[in-house]
Amino acid sequence: LTAAKDVAKVTDKDVDEELKPYIDRATRLVSVDRAAQNGDTVVIDFEGFDNGEAFEGGKGENYDLKLGSGSFVPGFEEQLVCTKAGDEKDLDISFPENYHPGLAGKAVVFHVKVKEVKEPQAPVVDDEFAKDVSEFENLADFRKSLADRITERRTKQAEADFDNQIMEQLVENMECEIPDGMVDVQLDRMMENYAMELQSQGFSMEDYQKMMGVSGDVIRDSARPSALRQVQMQLALTAVADAENIEISDDELEAEVNRLAEQYKIKPEQVKAAVNDADLIRDLRLRKASDLVIAEAKVGKAKKKAAASSVLWSALLTVIKLVAGISTNSLGLLSEALHSTLDFVAAGITCLAVRISAQPADERHPYGHGKAESLAALAETVLLLVTCAWIIIEALERLFFSAGPVEPSWWAFAVVIISLAVDISRSAMLRRVAREHKSQALEADAMHFTTDIWSSAVVLAGLTCVGLASFAEPDSLLYHALTKADA
Repeated sequence: LTAAKDVAKVTDKDVDEELKPYIDRATRLVSVDRAAQNGDTVVIDFEGFDNGEAFEGGKGENYDLKLGSGSFVPGFEEQLVCTKAGDEKDLDISFPENYHPGLAGKAVVFHVKVKEVKEPQAPVVDDEFAKDVSEFENLADFRKSLADRITERRTKQAEADFDNQIMEQLVENMECEIPDGMVDVQLDRMMENYAMELQSQGFSMEDYQKMMGVSGDVIRDSARPSALRQVQMQLALTAVADAENIEISDDELEAEVNRLAEQYKIKPEQVKAAVNDADLIRDLRLRKASDLVIAEAKVGKAKKKAAASSVLWSALLTVIKLVAGISTNSLGLLSEALHSTLDFVAAGITCLAVRISAQPADERHPYGHGKAESLAALAETVLLLVTCAWIIIEALERLFFSAGPVEPSWWAFAVVIISLAVDISRSAMLRRVAREHKSQALEADAMHFTTDIWSSAVVLAGLTCVGLASFAEPDSLLYHALTKADA
């Protein structure tokens, strides 16, 4: 099995982001004699009134409120911008509809007195700063340690992503019908493990259900998709373990019991009482099988290579189709050239989207950059529709108004046949890689090459008909039909 593994790269900007929490912790609030602005902290007394009556929980004194933090009800902080120490102001506030009962949706008035305005004063980031916030003597060494930390974190994430891709491929390649009973058994095991985890934290499952306000059935239903995936993974890994004759020694079993005891903060005897040896042996065999599958897997850059190769092939096809279309005056070939130009642009968009989506999550994108591929797929589909509209308009113009003669040549046929061969191979490859990596952008790119296959076949048929027109009686209905076949 092959999957991509990102190489951890760290820039100065990454280190600056890692440095920010240290700067924030060392930042002091300094009293200033000016109007408050976003980012400042105002010290306020406030009291809320509903139809002139003070309501419970709406009063505070000497409260430090950072403007722009969003910690208060919407509209509160915004109305304190530009206030100064000593100002008193009534704020008209409407509570959100989803606020707690009693105040939800109500319009109230907060009377606020601004007692002090403070601005954040960041420290000078130099060697002295590094000494104060770390064990390093200078800023350069401190930044290097932060860069090393980021590299280690991203390397671990890249390895985890690689492992997940490989295991997903293993499951996707498996053909198996899974009875509901197997999923129910796995659900039972998951619930038991979860109960043990809660117990290690001093909670019971009943306490957790009351705290979350949910029933046991709701928890089980939410866990069912995960249980199904685990069953699929277990079946695939069991097949690997059986094929590789993986066995578990008594020492390995004992080590696993001790590990679980330490993890759940209980005695080894309690682990043995809760989990039988057969279950532990099964889990250890699956773990060994997983390690084997990952160890045998290969690192590749399939997504990026596929996207880059699409750009090159699209550029080549665009050039040869354009030359052939101009020399033969074939609308079919010219539309194919435009189609390939579109493919070139789409492949470029795909290549960019794949690179962006591979970037790690950051402060602005906490869930990663996967949406880049969705946007790329949408853009490519729109481009395809625009191109189709132009081809239809030009075809109608040639069919019913005016068109120069089409002069098919042997090399025009050769261009179309080469294009067909390339499109068939590229679309198959792109679909395979898109399926393996669940890439919407590559799937859209494969769609472009697939439409090329059909359009190239139609162009080939049109050129063939135009070529056959020379054998028909001039000015006959058949002759005119064949000469218009290209359009």
